[in-house]
Amino acid sequence: MKQLWKKFDKLTEICYMSELEDNCPQWDEAYDVFKQLVAQGREKDPQYAAEILKMDDATDFAYGVADWIEDYLDELDAREEHEKLMERCEELLNLFQWQEVYPGDLKFRIASALAAEDKKEEALKFCEKWYAEDQHEMAATALVYAKMTLKDLEGAEDVVRKYISEDTPCTDENDILFMAAADLYLVNGKEKERMAVTEALQKYEQELEGYSEDMESDISFELPFE
Repeated sequence: MKQLWKKFDKLTEICYMSELEDNCPQWDEAYDVFKQLVAQGREKDPQYAAEILKMDDATDFAYGVADWIEDYLDELDAREEHEKLMERCEELLNLFQWQEVYPGDLKFRIASALAAEDKKEEALKFCEKWYAEDQHEMAATALVYAKMTLKDLEGAEDVVRKYISEDTPCTDENDILFMAAADLYLVNGKEKERMAVTEALQKYEQELEGYSEDMESDISFELPFE
């Protein structure tokens, strides 16, 4: 395991050093090593890294595995390697239990990749299945976009209205759905509704900025070893 971790560390370092290159094979190589690490760990302990964050916990966050995985998926998306992106997301969904972290980002990536490959009907079926199993705001958002892609604006609005009414505040849990609603109302020409969700989004963003400024102010005065 130690040798594999060293190899992973070296490969990921090359990935970030070569991030401006069009094609860096070390991204895929590092992912293969990552899978080997999981497999070898589970040979000794079947419960090894049941959650992806446990890999970072076990190594005192020395390798930033979870963050690197997210960067790797971003890299595949940027390269428009949609088939590989979907394959990787499916593998990751099956590798871990996803009880501590909601796997919505992986499923959203799959839906987006299907649409990018012009598999719009397949994307809709995927989102409908996801939404039927889990009415999380991210599942609803993916379904809204899938319906919009197929010009089912009425169906998309039906989903939005299940979550957003006139007095629904925009929060950290539903901001992505507010963004989808703004896109929908722009497309279907409902300016009043678009303005309402846009204002809610702007209010939420302003609150975030204010919170961030407060945090920076607190930190500047309360650093214990400054």
